[in-house]
Amino acid sequence: MNKKGFTLLELLGVIIILSLLALLTSTAITKIVKDSKQDLSDMQIALIKSSAELWGADNIDKLPDAGVCVYITLNNLQNEGFLDNTIIDPKNNSKIKGSLKIKISTRRSTNGNQIVDYEVNPSNIDICYPVYYEPPEGLEAPNLLNGLLTPVIYNGTNWEIADLTNQWYDYDTQWWANAVILKSGVSTTPGTEINVDGFNSDVYAMYVWVPRYEYNTSDAASASVTEIRVNFISPTKTTSTEGYKINSGFTFGNTNLSGIWVGKFETSHTTILTGDLNCSNENCSNADYLRIVPNVQSLRNNNLSNFFFASRSMGRIGNPFGINSGITDSHTIRNSEWGMVSYLSQSKYGKYGNSNYTGVNKEVYINNSTGFYTGRSGGAPSGSVDSSVNGTYTYEVDLNGTGASTTGNIYGVYDMSGGSWEHVMGVFANSSGELWSGNSSSANSGFTGKVGASGENYTGVAFPNSKYYDVYKASDGTYIRANLACNGGICYGHALNPEINGWYSDSVSTVMSAFPWFSRGGHFNNGESAGIMNSYYYLGIKASTFSFRLVLTEQ
Repeated sequence: MNKKGFTLLELLGVIIILSLLALLTSTAITKIVKDSKQDLSDMQIALIKSSAELWGADNIDKLPDAGVCVYITLNNLQNEGFLDNTIIDPKNNSKIKGSLKIKISTRRSTNGNQIVDYEVNPSNIDICYPVYYEPPEGLEAPNLLNGLLTPVIYNGTNWEIADLTNQWYDYDTQWWANAVILKSGVSTTPGTEINVDGFNSDVYAMYVWVPRYEYNTSDAASASVTEIRVNFISPTKTTSTEGYKINSGFTFGNTNLSGIWVGKFETSHTTILTGDLNCSNENCSNADYLRIVPNVQSLRNNNLSNFFFASRSMGRIGNPFGINSGITDSHTIRNSEWGMVSYLSQSKYGKYGNSNYTGVNKEVYINNSTGFYTGRSGGAPSGSVDSSVNGTYTYEVDLNGTGASTTGNIYGVYDMSGGSWEHVMGVFANSSGELWSGNSSSANSGFTGKVGASGENYTGVAFPNSKYYDVYKASDGTYIRANLACNGGICYGHALNPEINGWYSDSVSTVMSAFPWFSRGGHFNNGESAGIMNSYYYLGIKASTFSFRLVLTEQ
């Protein structure tokens, strides 16, 4: 019998196979051990985070003000009894060192309450940045206009400079971005408290950011008042999603805007209350004294051209505001821009979505101050004229005061219901496209154009560039009739019928040759008919009950 053994080659083959099997087995076992240690390590980190949360809840009154980051170590937690002293790192079987850091970030809810967030072993302990805020899809950061505007937040008692590395707006909770034009010498250090009330405040003006969005009002046909559905979009999106529309106001000349900065209050003036501004061009020095602040009387009794050229003159050479007209455009609010604010307020991102209000109280409360003071509230959607010059509630007073904003909290836009009527840049044109300035030389907006039934022209100031006003063209040359047909279609997004169907019983009327200019919001004594959806036809003339609102955009 042949008892031939293994050849050398065969033995080498067996050895190689056994080696490969050992290597594979060793690799698999090593991976299992490593994964197990990682799982154990993750569990330890979770335990440390849980202990940090307990520590934070116990010490919240000792933490720095919101918007500030602090760091604690493992030793802190162990020494103060929030964590066992025998935490072992499974990776090296040694005690976890006390140098491990836990970042504690503080922020605020819209009502000023402090919220605490935790991050264990942050990758960069020198920079405090939010890891907890996910903005709605499509929402872009507000454009601060090349540093002209300084972001601010409310700390529950005062306004303070916001830290851009921390959260300073949250549209999901109706917390719209706010920013100010600071006076010279005021600190811009984050956390610095500033005074915004009255003419002696630290600011020239306060603005609120209205981001670019598309909207859907298809539900309006089946409900007297309903949510306006809104999707935030970038300026590169110029075609709306099916069923949605983009307000024409988000286009400014040839620029597709990422949003607009809207004056937080009706406009005031430090030296003129009801006198003539005498502004007939874009170099009017009286514009230097315009202000947008609460608790002062609004500027009134100027025709629309005066208001417009004052707003444009805020960017004149040598202006105190720091506005560079080559970068930033200041102008009187257009009718379409009024609609942009109104519709966002009626969405889940505005007062309509604020759970602190129900039923009729979702309507923006009226400013019923007989003294025309800015930022005041009647504490209800409508009401009789107040008995005091100063109004019932100031803008920051609980839900009664903040109910007069477009968000139902302090971060919205005020005075859009009641207060003064507000002239806006929205004008009638006949079927030939001719713009109508007013109905006589004594009842005229100050712009040149067709006047009255006889069609005579009044010599005044030329109409500005068409990007500064909305045109409402009549089909028969005299009226804009059923369904507000203008420019060959419905005036979508402008807060006019039929999209809003007279919501909240706000009075809605439209322009015509006899009354060619839109005014918005109503008057302090209009009661139920006043409101953010209120529209009125008028002449654009001087009137003691008419003011205006400022807007800032990119050029």
